[in-house]
Amino acid sequence: MKVFELAKELGIETLSLMDEIKSAGFVVKNHMVVLDDQLISDIKSWLSKKSETASAKKKKKVTKKKAASKKVVTKKTTKKVTKKVTKKKLTKQSVSSSIEKPTVKKKTQIKKTNKISAEKDLKENKIILRRKSEVVIKPLNINTKESTSTSIIDSDVNKEKFSGAKVLGKIDIAKKSTTKSPTTNQPSSYSARSRGLRPGFSPDNSVQSTVPSVNSFDKKREVKIVKKEVPKTTTGLGEVPKFSVSDFRKREVVFPQRRKKILSHKDFKKTLITESKSSKRVVEMGAEINISNLAAQLNIKPGKLIKVLIKNGIAANINMSIDFDTVSLIVPEFNFSVRAHVKSKEDVLSTILTTDSAESAARPPIVTVMGHVDHGKTSLLDIIRSTKVTEKEAGGITQHIGAYKVKTSSGADITFLDTPGHAAFTAMRARGAQLTDIVIIVVAADDGVMPQTIEAINHALDAQVPILVAINKIDAPGANLDKVKKELSEHNLVSEDWGGENIFCEISALKNIGIDSLLDSLALMAEMLELKTFPKNSGQGVVIENFLLKGLGNVANILVKDGSVKVGDYLVVDTLCAKVRRILDDTGKVIKIAQAGDPIQITGFDSGVGIGETFYVCKTEKEAKSLIEAIENTKTKEFSSLYSSDPESVLAQLDKNKITELKVILKADVGGSLEAIKAALEKMKTDEVAIKILHSGVGDVTESDVLLGSTTDGVNIIGFNVKANSAGQKLAKEKNIEVKIYSIIYELLDDLKEKLSGLLTPDKVEKIIGQAEVREVFSVSKVGVIAGCMVTDGKAKRNNKVRLVREGKTLYEGEMSSLKRFKDDAKEVAQGYECGIGLKDFNDIKSGDTMELFTMEEIKRKLVLEQL
Repeated sequence: MKVFELAKELGIETLSLMDEIKSAGFVVKNHMVVLDDQLISDIKSWLSKKSETASAKKKKKVTKKKAASKKVVTKKTTKKVTKKVTKKKLTKQSVSSSIEKPTVKKKTQIKKTNKISAEKDLKENKIILRRKSEVVIKPLNINTKESTSTSIIDSDVNKEKFSGAKVLGKIDIAKKSTTKSPTTNQPSSYSARSRGLRPGFSPDNSVQSTVPSVNSFDKKREVKIVKKEVPKTTTGLGEVPKFSVSDFRKREVVFPQRRKKILSHKDFKKTLITESKSSKRVVEMGAEINISNLAAQLNIKPGKLIKVLIKNGIAANINMSIDFDTVSLIVPEFNFSVRAHVKSKEDVLSTILTTDSAESAARPPIVTVMGHVDHGKTSLLDIIRSTKVTEKEAGGITQHIGAYKVKTSSGADITFLDTPGHAAFTAMRARGAQLTDIVIIVVAADDGVMPQTIEAINHALDAQVPILVAINKIDAPGANLDKVKKELSEHNLVSEDWGGENIFCEISALKNIGIDSLLDSLALMAEMLELKTFPKNSGQGVVIENFLLKGLGNVANILVKDGSVKVGDYLVVDTLCAKVRRILDDTGKVIKIAQAGDPIQITGFDSGVGIGETFYVCKTEKEAKSLIEAIENTKTKEFSSLYSSDPESVLAQLDKNKITELKVILKADVGGSLEAIKAALEKMKTDEVAIKILHSGVGDVTESDVLLGSTTDGVNIIGFNVKANSAGQKLAKEKNIEVKIYSIIYELLDDLKEKLSGLLTPDKVEKIIGQAEVREVFSVSKVGVIAGCMVTDGKAKRNNKVRLVREGKTLYEGEMSSLKRFKDDAKEVAQGYECGIGLKDFNDIKSGDTMELFTMEEIKRKLVLEQL
């Protein structure tokens, strides 16, 4: 049982019970403590003993009080306490000590003067008698500590001054007893109302010392305080307990309840339906706006807006975007207007890009070297740059674009781009032709014109770029220059010797033959082109490569075509932006500014930038953000038009194109190689199989790549010119996933082609095993019709398929249900023997029918692809 439950059972308040328990010496923390049975019995016994003691004292006090009423003068219970008056009030301890031990003494006379004592006795008798006869006392809620009245008595006080004691002893309770609140000797400043207390409770400072004024000549007189004990007011029912403020504050303070104001219908305000002014009823949008966003601006539900669109003949859904014209048609129905904030990419570029044609300077030519694989393109650049770049390439095949700035013997600067010659790098060759000024077509004298040579010629002609032909390997055995010139003339490249307009240079890259003549020809062509740049213009150029470096992140190789790039500028590539913090040239040196024609290296992009994308230089971040926003708006419009077709037709197309996929995770060393491999893999598909690239990126094969591969069955992790780190190798071994690393691209493509061939559904070919003739037909209960046959050719096997032919027409083609030799089951019956053959779910067999016995064999197909 808890403390508050025990208090409820005993019929007393919880706080009172807590005080009693503490006074009894029991340790109880709060009213929620659970009491055991022993403690409950101890508390009850303590309370019962205390009540018995209190009742005994009560009887004793009543008898003494009656005796005192008979002899008022001689038996009055008083207690005199003499103290020197100070400015401090009497403490609670002194009052409580005087109350706890009341004593009954005979009244001691202050003066033995007969006159004064007689008058005093007479007055006291009158006062006491008057109190008894006139005062009607009701039970009062006053402090439990007995209130005391003080009187100031001096040894030299005369009758007139002692009359103050009469006023103090003269109790005016009779006048106020008719009121509800009892009288107190407190001044008005301590009234219950001013203290926020409920009427009927006295403040804690029940003892107030009243000190009369003392004259300056009377300083030596002793002033004493007489503390009288006032007997407790009683009624016929017993004592009325008194309460102090401190005890009262332990209980809940109850304030008078304020009366609530009852509101009438007139007091309630009605909701005012307001409409914003026309200047605020405007829909703000870009090139397009989403249905849900438009509904939010119109303050309506999307469903209502969709109904209006359908009513106007537009099949819409909540995720659909609509253009400015459609919005202009719809919003007037809702009393709105529309305002479009659309800026095209060209408008933003015209604003942020500075153009100053006043100052111009000569720009180095950008020369792209193209040609068939292994015809000597990199060797030519190697001899020009006097470096051994070829030794770093696997198998002599250039895997990605290299950009180099070369200073010739004459002092002119030329920027060279080396493109791969393999068939897979078609896109890179096309891109090289677009961003260049002059194209060098390298043709081997002993090999002649090859497929990639023709492709390079076509790219250069499409870009309308001047072409210089370099016939390499003139010192090789079997070199035939006339044959090469003849083959080139068939593709609109005619030598000046033959009356054409194209410059032909005969060189040998290995033996450094004709290199100076080639460089002079390039300088002449550049001079004729009058290439210029404007250094004060905002920089522009092309991304030629991107890759991932440890410690640097995403790195982009870019080629500046106009203007300049400085440290602190902002580079915008598509929707990516990077602040230029460091610029490296092609030799790896740190430079502060890059001019037109310089191939440089930039870091700071959040992700890999697109190869071949144009970059723009912005001076501030605000300009860069506005340009990115314009590019995103253009992309959103293109995306919406791409997916604006009927959903049913899209789903039908998806169902039609269900093919088997070879899942691949691809990693490469640089972005150019990665892009080329992805383009080649996209071409490796048929109506049945295709390659699906789950993930591709630049960098080594890591643990995350292997984890991604482990979530899909049959995935192939392929790396090109990279390696798998130790964590990735360990995890691949645990997950039993194969990681293959290649350094030559055609080996990679051949392996994937072989794996794709394995996914093709094999061709099924029919193979005749034997032939049987039906001689007799038997009907067997619970089995069906059995054909008695003679094997006339080959043999009959239990798992053979059967084709029943009658008069040249096929009546049945299916499985054999049974094969028996006499009454026993047989696995195989040879030629010239009789047997019984049952057909599955077929009984229409007649004598003279022929049964052809055959099997279906699967033949593996080989993937046939277009030339990569």
